[in-house]
Amino acid sequence: MIDYEEDEKFSGPMMQRTKAQLGTAYAPGAIFTFESNLVICRSKPASSYTNEQMNGYAKDLILMSIDEVMTKWLEAGMRITDSEIKIEPEMCIDPNALRDNKSRLTEAKALFAFAQPSQMGYEPDLLSFVCTHCRDMRNFSSLRNFEQHSKGLAKSCEARDDGGACSWQQLDIVFIHPNGNYTAPLPYIRKYDEKNGMVTGLRRCNCGSYEVKLIRHGAQIGKYRLRCAECKTIRTGRSEFWLQNDKEYLELIKTRANEHPYFARMKPISARSNSVFYARTDMVIDFSGEDEKLEMISSNNNVRITQWLAEKFELPVTKVSEGEMKKAVTEALGVEAWRDYEGRLKALDMQRKYLDMMSEQEKEFLRLTIIDIEEKLNQIEREWEKQGVIKSETAIPESIREMLNNRRDYFAPKYDPFRLSAEYDVLKDKVITTALMENGLAHYTALDKLDEHIGPDDPELREQLKSDHRKIMDQIGIEDMGLVRDFRTITYSYGYTRVAATPVTSYINDKPVPVRLRLFEKTKFTNLTHQRHPIFVLNQSNEAIYVKLNEVNVRSWIESLDTSEKLTDELIGLQYLKNIKPMSQYLPEIHTTGEDKPAMSLAIYTLVHTYAHHVMNAVSEYSGLGSGSLSEYLFPGDLSFVIYRKGMTMDMGNLTSIIRNNAPAFLEYLHTPRNLSCGSGSLCTSRGGACPDCLLIHEMSCIAQNNLLSRSVLIGNGHPGKYGFKEPIPGYLEIAFKAYHAKN
Repeated sequence: MIDYEEDEKFSGPMMQRTKAQLGTAYAPGAIFTFESNLVICRSKPASSYTNEQMNGYAKDLILMSIDEVMTKWLEAGMRITDSEIKIEPEMCIDPNALRDNKSRLTEAKALFAFAQPSQMGYEPDLLSFVCTHCRDMRNFSSLRNFEQHSKGLAKSCEARDDGGACSWQQLDIVFIHPNGNYTAPLPYIRKYDEKNGMVTGLRRCNCGSYEVKLIRHGAQIGKYRLRCAECKTIRTGRSEFWLQNDKEYLELIKTRANEHPYFARMKPISARSNSVFYARTDMVIDFSGEDEKLEMISSNNNVRITQWLAEKFELPVTKVSEGEMKKAVTEALGVEAWRDYEGRLKALDMQRKYLDMMSEQEKEFLRLTIIDIEEKLNQIEREWEKQGVIKSETAIPESIREMLNNRRDYFAPKYDPFRLSAEYDVLKDKVITTALMENGLAHYTALDKLDEHIGPDDPELREQLKSDHRKIMDQIGIEDMGLVRDFRTITYSYGYTRVAATPVTSYINDKPVPVRLRLFEKTKFTNLTHQRHPIFVLNQSNEAIYVKLNEVNVRSWIESLDTSEKLTDELIGLQYLKNIKPMSQYLPEIHTTGEDKPAMSLAIYTLVHTYAHHVMNAVSEYSGLGSGSLSEYLFPGDLSFVIYRKGMTMDMGNLTSIIRNNAPAFLEYLHTPRNLSCGSGSLCTSRGGACPDCLLIHEMSCIAQNNLLSRSVLIGNGHPGKYGFKEPIPGYLEIAFKAYHAKN
C-alpha cells in the first residue's frame, strides 16, 4: 500500500465563490465537496495576497480581540486537571503562535497580516476510493502519487458478471482529531513501536496481502470495518469499531497511548460534517474616519475616558484652579501657550461685561460670540488634559475606576462596557442622529418618524401609521426603533478548530482533551518581507434594525427583581458600569457562585440580549431571511442593540421591506406573547427558557454564543437557570404593558 503520510506539495487552481464564503466556509483548512459533490477537496490560501490597509481603530480592535481569544483559549486548555496526560501549550494553540520557550504567546501584530478573501486555492484530498460493486479499497498519499499509480484502478471487478471494470467512488469519510489533524481512512491502525521508537502501522495482512475491502454494518460510520481481501481478517481494530490514532499525539505520548487510548484516538465522521471545520470568525463595526472617543478607548487614555463618562452621565467635574493651570501649562508647554489661553479668558470676561449694556438684537449676536470663545477654551483644556498637562477631578465611582484600570483583564473586547459605550455614542452621532446620506436618504428612519421614502405617500395615512407604531412601541417597552440604511461592519476570520468549537472537548469516554486553535497557514504578502498568517477581512455595508429600550420600564423591571445591588436614582448606564461583573471570552465562567440574588449587570445584559433574539426572530419571520444570515451587536449599558444583515446578496432590501410593507405586523409579532412560546414547554422554562425551538440561534450569529438568554426575562413564567436567579421573575413585556395602560 501507498503511505498516506508522504509530505508532497501540489499547487491547485483557485475556486470561484463569494468573498463571504471564502473567508468562512471555504477558508484555509476547510474540507468540502466540489464538482457536484463528486470530489472532496481541501482549501488552501493563494500563493500571495495584497497587504490590506486597515482603519486604525478597527485594526487595533481586531488584533487585540485575537490576542484575547488566544490567551483565554490557551488558559482554558491548560486548566485541564483530570487528564492522565500532561497538557502542553502546543496541544492548545498553534505552535506558530508560541514563542521559543512555549511559555508565552506571540502578539497578534507580529503574526498576522490582513487580506481580502478574494482568492482561495483548493486541491482534491482524502484520496481513498472504494468500488461500489466489490467494495475493494484503494488509497493514495497525494495527487502526484495518484497520477503515478491510478492506472491500477482500471481493473476487472470480481463482483460484476459482465466482466466490467470496478466503479470507483471517493470515500466520504475523514478521521479528525481535536488538535486539528485529519487523515483519510487507512487500511491499518497507527501505533507507537517502542522497539523502533517510531509510529508504525501494519500495512499488509499476516497472510501477505495488501488488498482490503470496506464492510459496512448499518449507517453508523464508526461501525464500518476494513478486512483483508484474501483471508478476511479485520484490519481496523476491534470488530465493533473502526479505529485510528493521531500520529502527532502518538509521537508525543508514545506508549502511554496504550494506557490512555482516548487521548490519541481520532473520530471517524462524514467529510461533510460541521465538526470537520469550525472557522474562527468575528465582527467589528466599521467606523470610517477618525473619532476622538474611539481614539480615547483604543489608546487607553483613562484620564480622558473618565472625563467623557462624567459628561455622559452628568457627573460633577472639579477643574484645577487658574493658578495651578498656569503653572502646569507654563512648565510643560511654555509661556506662549498660556498667554494664548489667558488672552481668550480676558476676551471672554470682556464680552460678558458688555452683555448687560447691549440691546436685545446685539445681545443675541454677543451670546453666539461668547459660546464660540467658551467652546475654544474647553477644546484647549481637553487637549491639555489629553496630553496629561492638567488633570481635572471627576466624581467617578471607585468601582468604575477599578474596572477601567483593569478592563483588559476583566473583559473580552466584545463585552468591554467602556468600549461598547463609546462605540454607541459614535454610532448615535454618526448614524442615528445624522440627517442624510450622500444619496439624500436618511441614515436612520424611526418607525414613529416615517418619511416619504419609506412610509405611505399619503401624508395623513403616514401620520396615522406613525401614531400606531408609537403606541405599540410604548406597549412593548421600546423607546426608539427603526431602519439603519448603511450599517458598516468588518467581518474577519483567522483560524479554525476541528471536532469542537470550544477550547476543551470530551468526545471520547467523557475524558477532557484540549482543542487546538489553529491559525490559517502562512502565505506571502506584498510589501512584507516575511510570510504571515492571514486575517481575512470583509467590509460590508448592510441594512440593520436599531432598537433602544425604555429606561423607565427597565428601571421598573430591575426593581421587581430585587437584584444583589441596590437600584439608585442614577442613570441605568452608570449603575451598569458600577456593578458590572467581569466578562471574559467564555461567559459560562462568570463568577456568581453562592449569590442568592441576580446581579444587576447580568440581568440587564440578559434582557437586552434576549430582546435582540426576539427581534431577530421577527425579522426572520417578515423578511424572508434565515436567522443564519442575521447577527447582533449589543450595547447593554445603553439598553440598545442592532440586528444586521451579514451577507452581501441580492436580497439587500429585505429589511427596508419590513418597515415599508409590514411594520405593523412586525411590531405586533413582538407584542404577542405566544411568539415567545416554545415547543419544549415547561422543560425549556425550567432550564432557563432558551432552546433551539425558541431563542437559540446558530452560535456564529450570536455574539455571546447563546449564553445569557431566557424567555423568562420577557414574559415571566420562570427564571434564568443560573447567574443568581432563584425565584420566578416578572417579564419585561408585562411591566411595559402595565406601565402603558397606567398612563392611558
